[in-house]
Amino acid sequence: MTEHLDVFLHDDHIGVITPTRRDRRQVTFAIESTYAGAPSMLTEGFSLVPGTKADTRHASNFFGGYAPEGNHRIRLASTARIDESDLFALLKHYGLTMAGALSIRTEKPGDHVAGKYRPLSTREVIRKLEKAQRDFDLGNEPDSGRSMLPGFQPKLLLARFGEDWVYPENLAHSTHILKPSPSHRPATIFDEYFSHQIARHMGLTGFHSELITYNQTTFLSIERYDRIVEGNTVRPIHQEDAAQALGLDWTDSAAKFQNPEQPRSPSRPTAQRIAELFGSFGDGSDMETWLRHLLYNVIIGNHDAHAKNVSILHKTNEASTIADLYDAVPILNINDDPSRVGSKKIGDELSLAIGGEFNHHRVTLDHFRAEVASWGGLSGRRADSIIADTLSRFGVALEETPSVPGSSPALRDRLGYNLDRISSGRAIGKPKMPLIAWPKGN
Repeated sequence: MTEHLDVFLHDDHIGVITPTRRDRRQVTFAIESTYAGAPSMLTEGFSLVPGTKADTRHASNFFGGYAPEGNHRIRLASTARIDESDLFALLKHYGLTMAGALSIRTEKPGDHVAGKYRPLSTREVIRKLEKAQRDFDLGNEPDSGRSMLPGFQPKLLLARFGEDWVYPENLAHSTHILKPSPSHRPATIFDEYFSHQIARHMGLTGFHSELITYNQTTFLSIERYDRIVEGNTVRPIHQEDAAQALGLDWTDSAAKFQNPEQPRSPSRPTAQRIAELFGSFGDGSDMETWLRHLLYNVIIGNHDAHAKNVSILHKTNEASTIADLYDAVPILNINDDPSRVGSKKIGDELSLAIGGEFNHHRVTLDHFRAEVASWGGLSGRRADSIIADTLSRFGVALEETPSVPGSSPALRDRLGYNLDRISSGRAIGKPKMPLIAWPKGN
């Protein structure tokens, strides 16, 4: 009998996964004949037709899209003694809890009973954080941890109730993502937190985050937007990222970026393709939010705003909607840091071109207008109104958001410089150093 895995959405059995014989990077997904949910409740990429098999390639890219990337995936696979490209094995070992409300379960009894939470001391949290940074294990423990989350960077998945940190065992869900400070760029988590504060002020992000220091170890704690916490009960909200919805190759780490050499390649994302995705459900306002996200990422200098850093929430009995802005990290300013003289430069290329322009320093509002015109879902007048409102909100948020000790030098000034340049219709360009304080006169 062929080995199989059961797929649950929340606690509803929706289908079965089996390995393919010819290619271990793919799996077969058969949809339960009694499935009675919405055809797109699992993904925007293919329909859940009861009693049928989903397209193998697209289903594989969808399920594989929940796996970590790069060295993170390699290390998890090594720990489980499996091949990092073996999708069935990855799902079997780490698919019990994933992003959103999807769960991949084996026949083990522990996969079908409620999980538990184990209290952690401050010392245990620090130890787990250090281990996650060193071993890329997400905090998984051999007997009770089978979780995974997309991304390259090391992180720790824990739950928090009040002020108490707890370890989620088996089917118990994490509520927070803990990011350690990377040794090669320690300011990164402080810069990201500053960005969180601005985005919250603008209404682009609703989740809570904070910088926490335990015994001289500082980390960024991020509340998961795909979890609802009621007392000590955690309920997941289902989600998928745009790379999954577009069916992009889960094994190719470059697939989430638009290709400058072949900008219209169907195997890669574009801002237009993602806009059309958001225009296909709800009342169409998510396309407007996507424009705000794009503009925000350009202003803060986030080169890494790729297709896996924008997601769709599938709320039960509600229309699908764009997720909160996340992983929006200021990067453009790093090359200007005097401490990096002689260091390898970080590229200036955007993950997704704006109006055909990939070079971050050259982007203007005219590029945004051209980009939106290609979508076909927003009038030029409405786009101009959204752009003006976003620029105004960013300016107010930047002025009113307190500086974050430990962040990159003159970060506020650099973001203010970017805002002033693009608001005036000019390209962001490269500022002369040192930067003039923003706002001028302060």
